[in-house]
Amino acid sequence: MQQDRARVVIRERGFGDILDLALLLVREHPWQLFAAAAAGILPCYLLNAWLLKPLLVDEAPTFEQAVWYIYWSFTLALLETPLATALLTLYLGQAMFLDRPSLPRMLRELARSSGQLLLFQVVLRGLLLACPPLWLFPYLGWPYLNEVILLERNPLVKVNKDTHNTWARSQALHGNLRTEIMARWLLACLVGSMLFAAVWGGLVVLHLVFASFREPGAYLYTVYFQLAMWITIGYLSVVRFLSYLDLRIRTEGWEIELAMRTEAARMARQLV
Repeated sequence: MQQDRARVVIRERGFGDILDLALLLVREHPWQLFAAAAAGILPCYLLNAWLLKPLLVDEAPTFEQAVWYIYWSFTLALLETPLATALLTLYLGQAMFLDRPSLPRMLRELARSSGQLLLFQVVLRGLLLACPPLWLFPYLGWPYLNEVILLERNPLVKVNKDTHNTWARSQALHGNLRTEIMARWLLACLVGSMLFAAVWGGLVVLHLVFASFREPGAYLYTVYFQLAMWITIGYLSVVRFLSYLDLRIRTEGWEIELAMRTEAARMARQLV
């Protein structure tokens, strides 16, 4: 990566600034972000539609059917989000520092990281989800593990004293600002809930307008609910990536390192 050519100013930001910057990134790269997100989310959407189809057996679902459908949809999304947003995270990593992100390179990096993704984000996360008191732990304990796995690419097992394995690197990254990470997660939940409600409500209103006010029936959950949920997850994944950069800046002085690299590159060009 050309770390001296970042597309945004590398500096500390408050959470409100990060939310705003995420919207700016979506505006600057709308189709690329949509394609990267859809490539991971669409398979999960289709899989969930197949798995949850027996829960909505009526054209107009009952309250109990709707509650169980929403519950299992959220549960599956919690398990699938790291995999569904992996390509989006890789694109953001390249778009931030490279002139032209490369799809073949992203696919190669995804393939190299797939083993650790499955181990930490599917197997370990699945075991925690099986125990309700622990299902929040991945979000409060290692919310940026996807970025560590996909962008830093540490080895699974420590090979020498100068390198971290993935788990040790994650613990070192998250350990210093644990309280602030938890506070930001709670704020992200609040913002995500409002965004989800706004998108879901907007889709329902559009349905009523264009369908001559006919009730959406099961589409209220199988289509509009799912779209609102995954759109919110996609946006919060951009927020998560920017929060990861901010965490590195706060804990590792990354902006100073990048500034020094920029100056070194400028001096090198002057000497050529």
